[in-house]
Amino acid sequence: MKKRKLVPIDEVQSKLTDWFKNRPEWIQDAARRILVSGRLSASDIVELTLLCKKEAGVVSEEASKLAAQPIPEQSFGAAEATKSLRLDSISEIKGVNNLAPRKPLEFGRASLAIIYGLSGSGKSGYMRILKRACGAKGIKPLHGNVFEGAMAEKSCKIGFTVEGTKKEIVWTPEGGVNAELAGASLYDTDCAHMYVNEENQVTYEPPVLKLFRLLAEACEKVDATIDLEIASEVSKKPNMDVELAATSSGQWYNEINRETTESDVALRCQWDPQNEEALNALRSRLAETNPADRAAALKKTRGHLTQLLDRLGKIKEESSDEVFSAFIRTREEAKNKRQAASVDAEKVFKNAPVSGVGSESWRLLWQQAKKYSETEAYKGNPFPYVEKDARCLLCQQELDSTARERFVSFESFVKGNLEREASAAEKARDSFFEKQTPIPQGELLSSLLDVAAVTDEELRHDIEGYCSLLVRRQAEFITAATTAALTELPTEDVLTKLTKIAGELERQEKSFDEDAKASKKEELTKRVRDLAAQKCLSQQRAIVEAEIERLKKIHLLQKAQGLTHTRALSERKAALANVLVTEAFRNRFDDELQRLRASRLKVTLEKSQTHKGQVFHQIKLKDAKQPVRTGEILSEGEFRVVSIAAFLADVEGRGGNSPFVFDDPISSLDQPFEEATAERLVSLAKSRQVIVFTHRLSMMVLLEDAATRHGVEVNKLSLRSEVWGVGEPDETPIWAKKPESVINGLLGGRLPTARKKLNDEGRQSYEPIAKEICSEIRIAVERMVEVHLLNDVVHRFRRAVQTQNRIDKLAKIKPEDCKLIDDFMTKYSRYEHSQSNETPTPPPDADEIEQDLNQIKTWLDEFKRRPVPTSVPASSKSNSHAA
Repeated sequence: MKKRKLVPIDEVQSKLTDWFKNRPEWIQDAARRILVSGRLSASDIVELTLLCKKEAGVVSEEASKLAAQPIPEQSFGAAEATKSLRLDSISEIKGVNNLAPRKPLEFGRASLAIIYGLSGSGKSGYMRILKRACGAKGIKPLHGNVFEGAMAEKSCKIGFTVEGTKKEIVWTPEGGVNAELAGASLYDTDCAHMYVNEENQVTYEPPVLKLFRLLAEACEKVDATIDLEIASEVSKKPNMDVELAATSSGQWYNEINRETTESDVALRCQWDPQNEEALNALRSRLAETNPADRAAALKKTRGHLTQLLDRLGKIKEESSDEVFSAFIRTREEAKNKRQAASVDAEKVFKNAPVSGVGSESWRLLWQQAKKYSETEAYKGNPFPYVEKDARCLLCQQELDSTARERFVSFESFVKGNLEREASAAEKARDSFFEKQTPIPQGELLSSLLDVAAVTDEELRHDIEGYCSLLVRRQAEFITAATTAALTELPTEDVLTKLTKIAGELERQEKSFDEDAKASKKEELTKRVRDLAAQKCLSQQRAIVEAEIERLKKIHLLQKAQGLTHTRALSERKAALANVLVTEAFRNRFDDELQRLRASRLKVTLEKSQTHKGQVFHQIKLKDAKQPVRTGEILSEGEFRVVSIAAFLADVEGRGGNSPFVFDDPISSLDQPFEEATAERLVSLAKSRQVIVFTHRLSMMVLLEDAATRHGVEVNKLSLRSEVWGVGEPDETPIWAKKPESVINGLLGGRLPTARKKLNDEGRQSYEPIAKEICSEIRIAVERMVEVHLLNDVVHRFRRAVQTQNRIDKLAKIKPEDCKLIDDFMTKYSRYEHSQSNETPTPPPDADEIEQDLNQIKTWLDEFKRRPVPTSVPASSKSNSHAA
């Protein structure tokens, strides 16, 4: 059959290099890696993710060390390397279904392996292992033995040959598809349903389409990795209180995004003591139930504070350098005048009997004496009283004339101008401190501060220090000669702070006055919430800044995700696949239908969709007027043959030398389909390994016949169920063997064993084995009739009568041949039936059986060499055909 050629790949790949130059840089680098290595490793995906993020603007130390590299020129169009693969064996199975073989299932070196087994013998279990290990359509869960309590760990050993090198692996379901076994193609009922009833991606891909598929997979992996990173960027921004969220600050907080500027954050999140004071004041106003009383209390407090402030200010003024200078002048004037008066007194009292008259102490004594005389001793009489009855006010002695004169002169001195001026000057000096404002200290000062509502301990301490300085400075007025000797005046800080407090009290007073005039609760509440929201923002500033950075990063990561979109890859692959895959696939499908004698079926294979770089196909009915699924219209046999055609069209496209494994491929097929399928499978075995699991002897016969015609070597095995489990490999059943192999096997194995039993243990041990040998001889004779005497014209496990190139050889048959066959059938049939108690027929001895087997073998060898008589008419040959 002439095979359709694919469109030259150069025609559709000539512009791929330019096309890739317009793709994201990380995808170009991914394509380069695939072209170099044929795949992408886990480390490749990590680096490609970093490159994708870097291209989107996500900066990291790891990404800074990487640079995307473009695809080298002339990278496309390279031939795809295919590896030769053979499946050798499956052994040491544990935990899979009820499989428990003690021997390995070995597929042999023949290109066609037929594994026969009845239902429940383990064929499906082996197929399930291969599907999971090699990868296949319609994979289902791999169960253990559900009839056992404890499930064993599932595993087995799989032997295979790759490129001539033998290998063996321990496979477990967790390991999934083995990369080296992935070249095998498997077909079973599940696969059949997927090909006919569902959309399917083509198994074979030209290298360039494989590149697109791997790129699409890389996009998905990179996208998934970035998606996980985005999911990990969890917001740490707490929700603002519902009441605060309605403010302008709250709205701004809830609308924070990646474009929010640093200056905006600084403006919105600022908070200072003035804000705190304003917030506390507003809360105080809002909490006040009687604002009028509150305003009155504040006014009273402010009055006390103003008085204290005025007093402290006045005391400082009275302690100034100017006041001190004035005091110095008064003090000097009193000193000078007293000095003048003292000089005068010295002159007046020069001859006085007692010194010191006119001194300060004397004058004090004189003043007290005068007071005593006018108020007590001589009340109503002027001082000094010098009448005859006058006495000394101190010693109470009568005054003589000298004493009287002295008293009069003393009074004249005191009332003199100099003394009068000195006394006036001293009185002015002494009254200086009496006119000054008293400086509060101790408990008095503390009381004044309490009523003025000065509660700040630091400020109270500063005020106490202020007053102490002034007390010390005023005390220094008496002794200091100059201002430089005085303690320095306190600063204005205390007065400034008190003035500020007074202003705040006045502001609060006015606020409460306003509150008393009209209800402003709603306005106050709004202002409190505005300030509270602003304070909350100031406390959350670090979180706000972190949230903005998080949103910026997420934006860049989402931008990176945008670089992983597969639409462009899918569209490009679809365009390439229309030529490289879809058309070729459809052509191969039509070819397979023709080979399987099913071209009359009204089915066609069409491309259904392209998804993420993958091209899907579906088998549809031709010219159907109603939308009905193909599998619902085809008969069971048609369904099966169509699925085989689709499967072969798919996997044959990949070329190479990899195994095909079939599980009962022709179940429910009509005779023409069966024969064509067997013929097709054998033709596949000419170039690759083909393994067929079947429960039908007719399938085995058809495959053997076709293999004989095509010169294909066959390895036949059977599976059986044992008490320890199913899947035990064995030779094929005797009825499926060729007669000569049965005879040789009896002569070389079973018969020597029976003879040894006879010689060592006697007939009781020998006869059961001998009866089995007799039964097998009878079956071998029957098979000789089918295979050799009748030249396989008729076969019990084949529906058709084959005459073409066969029936002419029946002319070799002679009467003596018939007699020999009849004799042996008669002799060995009796051991198949129950024996009469009266006339039992014991099995023949070993020597007799050996003689019969050698006779049969001699006849068979001669019959196969016997030529066909030349008297057979030629027309019988030319007109023979398969009935």
